[in-house]
Amino acid sequence: MNIKNNSFNFLRLFLAFCVVISHSLALYFGNSYEPRLPLNGYFITLGNFAVYAFFAISGFVITHSYTTRPDPKVFLTNRIKRIFPGLIVCLFLTVLFFCPLLETNPQRYFQNEISNATSYFLLNSTGFDIQTNIGDTLKELRIEHKEINPVLWTIRYEIIAYILVALIGILGMLKKQIIGILFLSSNFLYWLTLDKPQLHEWFNTYFLFSEMFMFLSYFFAGSLVYFFRDQIIGTNTTHYRHCELVSESPNFDVKIELISYLTLLLSAFVLILSIYTNQLSIFGPFSISLITIILGYKLPFQKLLKWLPDISYGVYIYGWLTQLLILRYLRDYLDYSQYISLVLILTTAFGYGSYWLVEKRFLNR
Repeated sequence: MNIKNNSFNFLRLFLAFCVVISHSLALYFGNSYEPRLPLNGYFITLGNFAVYAFFAISGFVITHSYTTRPDPKVFLTNRIKRIFPGLIVCLFLTVLFFCPLLETNPQRYFQNEISNATSYFLLNSTGFDIQTNIGDTLKELRIEHKEINPVLWTIRYEIIAYILVALIGILGMLKKQIIGILFLSSNFLYWLTLDKPQLHEWFNTYFLFSEMFMFLSYFFAGSLVYFFRDQIIGTNTTHYRHCELVSESPNFDVKIELISYLTLLLSAFVLILSIYTNQLSIFGPFSISLITIILGYKLPFQKLLKWLPDISYGVYIYGWLTQLLILRYLRDYLDYSQYISLVLILTTAFGYGSYWLVEKRFLNR
């Protein structure tokens, strides 16, 4: 099995829609209607699980990207082109299109909120989601969570993960032993900050972002799976057939498949058990990463790569904005089934637009 022969495009799009659907329930009905599980005093939503899987895929793919071409300059340039053009255009449209339409009086927006809008655009163009609102733009909107585009908050952790991979690569330490240590360290700190709320607050007070440990746990778990991909998934069975320790056998592929599916079942069992025992912070990162990446190779959607571009980023960053716009003008005219159908159609359209008009142009360079 070739490492590039996977269904990650489909899986990423599915996960992006999971985030949109999860948010749709909170926006339409209220926060308490969003599917969630309790974890050490916090709540894990369907959208959270989708983002965890996103980071697992990212860890796997980004590690592959650097190891196949270990050039920090090229690596960081490609990462910048992947994130920032789509983000900056999204922020530009937020300031000049979405927010004026969300205001009850668009003229007042341009008169009173232009300085807030400018700072929103400039600060958030860094990728760190520094400013969450533009004045009172959402004041009249009937939603509980009044932020313009809260999904952008995860991008900062993606950027931090990219920088860490580049630094580790420059030091010549992008190896499974080092990634294993980083995974265990971040996983321990993730568990510790959840178990000790005062420590969580301490990290946030000093701008160290305690959530960073959570996202890095999933990212490095995905990276660690990459280093064991041949044993778990069989992405390079040709190598093993030519290895003196393994004789050529028609049953070899069957054994690799069996290992993959047994690993998938065991990971699912560990994940379910960790949820019931409230230990998701300890066992969730590696089990979710294994499940996600194995499914990425076992789901039969590889051929979708020929006609389905990776529009997941656009779907992700425009999903919340699209819903705000629909709620602003059509809330009283749509039941939930009509609402979510319209959300998915328009969000998909924005995803395609973002990919073809912005992201692809920079990725091709």
